[in-house]
Amino acid sequence: RVTAPLVCTAGETRSLQGVMLDVPGAGIVAERGCKLTLANVRVRSGGWGLVVNPGATVRIDDSVIEGRTGALDLHPGASLSAWATTFRGALGRPVAPPQFIDRGDNRWQ
Repeated sequence: RVTAPLVCTAGETRSLQGVMLDVPGAGIVAERGCKLTLANVRVRSGGWGLVVNPGATVRIDDSVIEGRTGALDLHPGASLSAWATTFRGALGRPVAPPQFIDRGDNRWQ
């Protein structure tokens, strides 16, 4: 269990698997130049569950992303690929191709 936000910065390639993040603010923030993979991750945050900034690339498999402010804030110029993931909470912006690649079995609640 992790209680501090995860920030992936420029030039980083990070992978997170089988972790529960429970944080008061934003759960995960991917900055420009970050390549982030999440698998079997549970995020519960008091802010945004996941923020993907322009120039960041995120892949999510079999995870739950939940935020009090919203589940997902996907900025123009960012890239997100998701499979079998549940997003609980509002969306900051509409998700559409090519920014969002739906690999199936995703749920929006």
